[in-house]
Order: sequence, then structure tokens, then C-alpha cells
Amino acid sequence: MEEMLRDQSGFVTLKRKYSELYKKVSYTADVDYVVNRIYEYDIRSANTSALRESGIIDESILSMLEGLDKQTREETIGKMIRREKMKKNDTIYKAISTGIAKAKEKLFRYNNIQNKEVLAIKNDAVFIIGSKLKYTKFGAFEFRPKHQYAAYMNLDKIEFYYDKKNKSITVKGVRDDVVEDPDHQKGMIQFFLKVFKYLCMDQRDDLREYLIKFVRKYKAKEL
Repeated sequence: MEEMLRDQSGFVTLKRKYSELYKKVSYTADVDYVVNRIYEYDIRSANTSALRESGIIDESILSMLEGLDKQTREETIGKMIRREKMKKNDTIYKAISTGIAKAKEKLFRYNNIQNKEVLAIKNDAVFIIGSKLKYTKFGAFEFRPKHQYAAYMNLDKIEFYYDKKNKSITVKGVRDDVVEDPDHQKGMIQFFLKVFKYLCMDQRDDLREYLIKFVRKYKAKEL
């Protein structure tokens, strides 16, 4: 139960006990690395879910949009937003952004999410440290568990998410074509996979030795 307080006028108010980070469209926690379970949630069909919740779009149009593949659906909604802007109207854009914000507020409130549990927010995607969320469905909105990671590292605003089960790394902050380049996959991605493996096994001495050898090979141009 939320704690009751009184404002300056003497009226009873409720003290908010959950994080207000849900208000952020983009957020990254100020940490260098995390070794813990990390769960990524995002809203299933976020744009159409927000439009359905708002009630501003006819059911026939919504059904048509929901029947499209993801890329075509996003392109179609983008065109709808641009057409509105040409008419100096932003009803659809506001409905989507407001709907996503309200959905995130419910996610945080019902699960009592605290600041320390929030690793990152990327529009409708929320990265939670520690444990799975119990409440994920709110009206037309459903936060689906998209990925689970075992560790995270932030280097110069580039984010690395380590999937221990699939032995893979998701990189955010760099273009996909750069990450998927064969040379990067063979070099840097394999390097970080090794680093994360040592971190997750808490083998700090082995990690230190590996990094020293890596630096020596780098200086000797043997990589």
C-alpha cells in the first residue's frame, strides 16, 4: 500500500513508490557493466496497440493495419502521420506517444519498479535488471519478454548485451551493418564474448590475463 502524506494545504496525498523513469523515451543507467539477469520487454505491435486503446481510428482501418507485416505496418503508419503533419495535425502521433507513455506507467506502477532495476529504456522497450515482471498486460497493451541477457557493458555510449544461452551479443549504438561485418564478428564480437564469459563465471584473474595477452597481441599487430 502506498504511504499517505499531506500536502501544504493539509490534503492527504499518496507517496509514489515506483520509479518515474517510465516518462523517459530514451534512458541508459549510469553503470559501466552489469552481471545479472536482464530482461528486455517491449510492447507487442506498439503503434497499433496505442491506436486501438485511443479509439481514434476506425476498426476497419485497425484490422487492416494489424494484418500487415511489421515493416509494411510501420511504413503505413508513418505515412499516416506525415499526411497529418502536412495538414498541421498530429492526432495519430500524439495518440501513439501518449499511449506508450501510459502503458509504461502502468508497467512500472503494477510491478513497483524501482530506479535501480531499470537498465535502459528505448521508447516502448524496457530493460529490467534482476527478475521477470509479473504484470505485463494492460488493456490493448502487452509487454512481451523479448530477450533475456546475462550481462551488460557500456563502453563510450555503445551498449553490449550478452546472451549466455545463445552465446551471442546484441550491440546498440552502432549501425547493424557495422556489427554484422564479418571482420567485426571474427574480431571484436569474439573478443567481447570471451570477456563476458569470464565476467559471468567471476573469473577475474583469468579475465585480467586474457586482456593482458590481447593487448600484447594488439601492440605486436598479431590480431
